[in-house]
Amino acid sequence: MTTAASEPSTERVPGRVWAIRLTGHADRTATVTCTTAACRMPPRSKDLAGLRAFAAQHAAAHARVAAVHANAWCHCGFTQCAAHPDTPAHCAGGVALVLQHDPVVGRVWTLQEVCQACTPLIPNGCSSFGGTASPA
Repeated sequence: MTTAASEPSTERVPGRVWAIRLTGHADRTATVTCTTAACRMPPRSKDLAGLRAFAAQHAAAHARVAAVHANAWCHCGFTQCAAHPDTPAHCAGGVALVLQHDPVVGRVWTLQEVCQACTPLIPNGCSSFGGTASPA
């Protein structure tokens, strides 16, 4: 049997997003969840500071190991710029990983592949992580 060599797809795909969430419970405990099902999370705990630190470190770990897909399209644009609804933009430029975290609320860390035009418009967005993929 002969198979043809496959080339990487050049079709644009929506940018990926990871969300790490700290959720409090009525008994004064909390849990950390990640949208990546394979991630291992600590057990429910009353140590909120420890869980908050774990969540921040977990988001940073995703940022370190994730490489921007060369054919990624801006996740923000895919969601019709829901991350910055008061400031419309037209997606343009390369795509990079951006970490969004509101220190006042302090319960959600969102890492997403976002274009250069949307990156500065995302409130509480940290500077880009990893390399940027050029637009196709």
